[in-house]
Order: sequence, then structure tokens, then C-alpha cells
Amino acid sequence: QIKKTNILSAFNSQHDTILLQKMLKECSKEILGQIIKEMGGTFSIIIKNKNENYFFSDLFKSCDEKQRIIILKELSLTLAEDCLDDFGTHSIQTLIEISSSPEEFELILSSFNDCSKISKAAINSNGFYVIQKIMNHIPETFRMQFNYLFLKLFHDLSLDIYGISTVKAFIFHTKNEEIMNQIWIITYNNFLEIAKDKYGNYLIQCMLEHWSNSKLGTK
Repeated sequence: QIKKTNILSAFNSQHDTILLQKMLKECSKEILGQIIKEMGGTFSIIIKNKNENYFFSDLFKSCDEKQRIIILKELSLTLAEDCLDDFGTHSIQTLIEISSSPEEFELILSSFNDCSKISKAAINSNGFYVIQKIMNHIPETFRMQFNYLFLKLFHDLSLDIYGISTVKAFIFHTKNEEIMNQIWIITYNNFLEIAKDKYGNYLIQCMLEHWSNSKLGTK
């Protein structure tokens, strides 16, 4: 019988957790639905556990879109904090990679709905992977609000050891002309500071490489 207490108890053993993961790959959608219902309210906890985060990743991979949305509706409340965790970051990267619908994209992005949440993740050794994953996977048409928030942080992040990686990803995955022009203006207005900085200089190199054959590259 599928009970939350039985599943949580199994997580205490790596062997039992592996058996649960094997079961996920073989069970029906109906059983998956029962597991999701039973585990409701615990997803933010299990993705941050050494054994449980692997179970969660396999669970999410086995779900259909409707089941993923149920999980995301719960996790969207804490994703921005959970992605800072050593184990949570891996599960969150998995759910971003698997997301495929507008509702899934919107739920993920709703977790990063202000500058402080984006900044905290972007300068964190775990969180910056998640910010890059958002830029890599979620289409730009769904990221416009996120992009405008990121622009406000662009200068400061370009001077940070982890932030510079998110800034470079932002450049590579931005096609909107208005956003690209704003990137150029911010960099131009702070050129000397950025160019002399041990991390910021990588931004200049990235822009030259990526935009060398574009209109922006001739400015």
C-alpha cells in the first residue's frame, strides 16, 4: 500500500530508495498519481535530501505534464530558495530540463519574480546553475519579465565569480533587440570598471565573440 510514512521510511536506506526508484520506472500513471498525492507537502524537503533527491528526479521524469504541474505548483513557492541547496539544485535543474508547456514555464519563472531572488541564486555556487538552466531551456518569449529583472542586476553580476556565468548565458540566449541594446548600453556606460575586473573582462570577451558580426558589434 502506498503511504507517505512508508515512502519516507524507505528514504532512510539507500538500498530501499533505489528499489523505490526502480518501481517508479515500472509503475502505471495511476500509481504515480497516488504517490504524488501522498507526497504532497513534502517535495521541498525531499529534493534537498541526499537519497530522496534522486527519487524525486526519477519521479518527475516519469510524470506526464498534468502530474508535473501538480508538483510544480507546490515547488514554485520555494524554488528560489531550494536551488541554493547542494542537493536541491540537481532536482530543480532536472525539472527545468523536462518542462515543456507554457504553464510549467510560468510556474518555474514565478519563483524568480523579483531581483533579490534572482541575485541570490545567480551569485550562489548552486543557484547559478539553475539560472543558466532557465536561460538555456525556457524560450525567451516566456522570459521577458525575468529578462527585465535580470537587466537590473546585469552590471553587478558581471563582477561576480558566479554571476558572470549567468551574464554570459543571458547574452547567448537573448535575441530581443531591445534587451540586447540595453546590455550594450550598460556595458558601454561601465566599460572601464567591467574591462578591468577579473571577472568582468570575460563579459567583454563574450560580447566581442558573440556579437562581432552583428550591428551591435560595429558600435
